[in-house]
Amino acid sequence: MKYLLLVVVLFVSCKKADKSLEACYMQEGTLTIADIPCDALEKNSLHRKVYYFETDNDDFMEKFASSYDKLQVKEKPEGFDVRIRLFYHHGKETDTICMGSFFGIAVNGREMEDSPELLTLVKGKIYK
Repeated sequence: MKYLLLVVVLFVSCKKADKSLEACYMQEGTLTIADIPCDALEKNSLHRKVYYFETDNDDFMEKFASSYDKLQVKEKPEGFDVRIRLFYHHGKETDTICMGSFFGIAVNGREMEDSPELLTLVKGKIYK
């Protein structure tokens, strides 16, 4: 009986999602006097306008991964004002994704071509 319980516990703990997303973000429409760098958006920020969200919902993560996998490196980085910082956990890796309110995406510090599809998906989840 003890072994059966151990097997059930191990099975349940191994079923944990292999993809999840954490988001630190500013409320939509927040104005600031200076551009916000990606690392300023943290879960335990003292700034009262930084919010936190996390999900491992299978349907959402499938859509997110599909859009994320289409991202391509931008040839001429321009910089942008960050409003959303994501931590994308997939397998043993975690990628940091910075996004602007209307344009701008960087993955692990490398600027990518804009993806309205990914931005709309993320904003629809965090600003609902």
